[in-house]
Amino acid sequence: MVGMEFEYLAHLDRSSGKKQLLADHLEGTANRTKEFSEVFGAGEWGYSLGMLHDIGKFSKAFQLRIRGSGERVDHSTAGGVLIQSGTGSPIIMGHHGGLPNPVDVDARVSKKAVMVEPVLETAREMLELPTPYPDLPEWVDTRYRQELFIRFLFSCLVDADRLDSASFVNLDREAKVLPDIASLYKSFQEYQESNTGKEKSVLNEVRHRVYLCCSDAATEPRGFFRLTVPTGGGKTRSAMAFGLRHCLEHGLDRVIFAIPFTSIIEQTVDVYRRILGDVVLEHHSAVIPKEDDERVKEEAKEGFRGSENWDSRIIVTTNVQLLESLFSNKTSRCRKLHNVSNSVIIFDEAQSIPGHLLEPTLDVLRELVDHYGVSVVFSTATQPALEGLTTIRGLEGVREIVPDASELFETLKRVEYEVRLEPAGWRDLADEIAQHRKVLLILNTIRDARLMARLLSESRDDVLYLSGGLCGAHRRKVLAEVHRRLDKDLPCCLVSTQVVEAGVHIDFPTVYRAVGPLDSIVQAAGRCNREGGPVLGRVVVFSPYDKNLPKGDYRQRTDDSLAMLKQGIDLHDPGTYESYFRNYYEIANLDKKKVQDSRHSLQFRDTAQRYKLIEDGTSVVVPYDENAEAILASIDPSRVSRNLFRKLQPYTVSIHPNQQAKYEADGLLETVADGLIVWKGEYDKFGMS
Repeated sequence: MVGMEFEYLAHLDRSSGKKQLLADHLEGTANRTKEFSEVFGAGEWGYSLGMLHDIGKFSKAFQLRIRGSGERVDHSTAGGVLIQSGTGSPIIMGHHGGLPNPVDVDARVSKKAVMVEPVLETAREMLELPTPYPDLPEWVDTRYRQELFIRFLFSCLVDADRLDSASFVNLDREAKVLPDIASLYKSFQEYQESNTGKEKSVLNEVRHRVYLCCSDAATEPRGFFRLTVPTGGGKTRSAMAFGLRHCLEHGLDRVIFAIPFTSIIEQTVDVYRRILGDVVLEHHSAVIPKEDDERVKEEAKEGFRGSENWDSRIIVTTNVQLLESLFSNKTSRCRKLHNVSNSVIIFDEAQSIPGHLLEPTLDVLRELVDHYGVSVVFSTATQPALEGLTTIRGLEGVREIVPDASELFETLKRVEYEVRLEPAGWRDLADEIAQHRKVLLILNTIRDARLMARLLSESRDDVLYLSGGLCGAHRRKVLAEVHRRLDKDLPCCLVSTQVVEAGVHIDFPTVYRAVGPLDSIVQAAGRCNREGGPVLGRVVVFSPYDKNLPKGDYRQRTDDSLAMLKQGIDLHDPGTYESYFRNYYEIANLDKKKVQDSRHSLQFRDTAQRYKLIEDGTSVVVPYDENAEAILASIDPSRVSRNLFRKLQPYTVSIHPNQQAKYEADGLLETVADGLIVWKGEYDKFGMS
């Protein structure tokens, strides 16, 4: 390699000639990785990983490639071979392609150990390499703890590597400075003082009490907390008050607010941005980069970078994004994990954490609290019973933020329940519901919701339909129309599946809910008389003749709910729901996918495949409106980018593999490019048909 002995490069911009020396990149990445990992006591590990991750770039082949030979070169195996540990090797070998399974690490080591030895010799000559095998912290004393420790170190390395590389590309970019937590909390206090508790009503008095309880509880030591407040009691703002003050009291870095559904995330972001401004990072699958002008493009890029590593003070995200990242092996998902440490995590509608994944979920959350500086808040009107479980290890020492929460439920009693367990026919039910001027009907399946929406449309022209079978842009438009009609006191009949329940801010005087899981019933009641009018709302719980239910967990919980309803339970008592969940957890398989088995054997790829909050379906793009049609018309199949998929996200619908096979047989799906499938059939107010 004549002429190159003195200049080993990590990066080269051939258009400008700008270079980054390999030694500088390794040192810069090592220092960043050390800084990130010191939060959980692993700074020495972080430095070693950073210094060793790219030593494969000392190979002659890589130095030729970076100067234009064009041949792809493996540069991540060398560091993995040198570190030779079950902790460090998968981190270094996976820092581009993702955390591998042990068998993949072993195969690469055995195949390439001899090949990379000359590279290692060059690296030793050029650099003072660190001790490649630091001791594990004393608390990393089980395989489960080692597995999570590897994930967090992996996150530190991936983020540090990306940031150091980005700093080379943008040498003149100013370092990002996060706003001070104290100033954010001050802004929040000022907003609350000018708004909360000023208007005298029972509802506002309850909201003010909840806010004060959250503020007071934030001074308690870190750990697990429970915020049990009836729907409409101000949980969204009060939970953030707890989060910000808890950060201030304990030197924590950020608040992560996790929501079960993308359908309600925008309204939460709007609430927080109204108080705190653009500091709030919104991260979920439906976020679309804006491209109106150069300034907005740059802001979108910054937002994308922030969503990659959650380098922000306030993050509003989904359970899918947060929880699946904690079990993922992909670099894009794992990059943010180290910024989960030293934070407050608030789970809104905490009962939505799937029962079949509860054991691995609680195990990881417990580790975050015990060893990664995290506090966790479970916020909901229907608290799951996460303590004192007999089939798995539950949580311990969960503290209630609002004392005597049951009093709040009695004070904020806004509905009367009418439970009908005699089976009802669809036609009779449609005739009854048609008599209500403003009414919400919630059913358990898309099939049932479509059937009832069509029946009701025969007698009235104000029927709106909502389900997961509609694309995101369509759902948002339906909800906007619902709000418009309700605000203007116009007739409105909304037929929906359970997508409308958790956290959607709509307010009907009458709600009909098919028998389903008990927590879903009370969530449905939260869409009735939400603002606490003088007349109690009416919630009718009915049992359809045709008991068409989703399979698995949902069906089991519905059966449990029906059994309890037959006993004549009090649906206003929060203790009812804790008993319901406890009974369910006692008989359910809380690690149905055997995630813990794959974690124990450090099978990172397998763990990621097994831990899915939503079972994998196929995303199909529907031509919902002119914007969707224009994007589809402009697609060049040879140049399909990640940004294109993000633009199309609001126009996608997930379909089951069985549906896909049928649609393909009928010629209703077209594969435009790899991973991009377009619906060719009819799409109307009821979705794909």
